[in-house]
Amino acid sequence: MSTTSTAHAIPDSCTTQVAGSKVSSYCASGTGEHQVAVTVLHANPSVGYVYNVGPWQPAGVTSTAALPPGTIVSLRVNKR
Repeated sequence: MSTTSTAHAIPDSCTTQVAGSKVSSYCASGTGEHQVAVTVLHANPSVGYVYNVGPWQPAGVTSTAALPPGTIVSLRVNKR
């Protein structure tokens, strides 16, 4: 008995957005998954850098994460 695996196309046409205390990513095409990822230099210097990610979502669905208070150092889309 043999099995075949379904091919996945890495998500494409991705955008990120910052709205209030949330960040999000949206990928318009592909069959894989994506997740928003943000690194922030926290407003409280003793905290330092804070990293947060949203859930993995299929293309066509938004991934959203909380945005800690501070300055965004990196906002990106992880893909698989």
